[in-house]
Amino acid sequence: MKIVIVNHDQPEVAAMHQAIVNLFGCDVRSIYSITDTPQKKLAVFILSHFMGYSAKDIAGSYIISYCFVPTVVKKHIEAYAASEAIRKDVMYILDFIEMHHEAA
Repeated sequence: MKIVIVNHDQPEVAAMHQAIVNLFGCDVRSIYSITDTPQKKLAVFILSHFMGYSAKDIAGSYIISYCFVPTVVKKHIEAYAASEAIRKDVMYILDFIEMHHEAA
């Protein structure tokens, strides 16, 4: 696991935020919202499960309890396994991150 605070200016994190905004047609504030929005939960899942950030690092950057991060990740893993639509959304975001990272 990475031992750094999630830096929102990192190209891959910024690309993930942009992909979520594009996918949901929302404002980036929904990812940082004090409430637990679907957009924030998806960002937490991707950061933890695919990008390797720790629960404490994610919690410190996304206004979420680090104890709740594993629950969010577990529920999204189950949803990812059960739903083709969720897999497509996640793959869109991961492809967007990769494409953006290659362009940088």
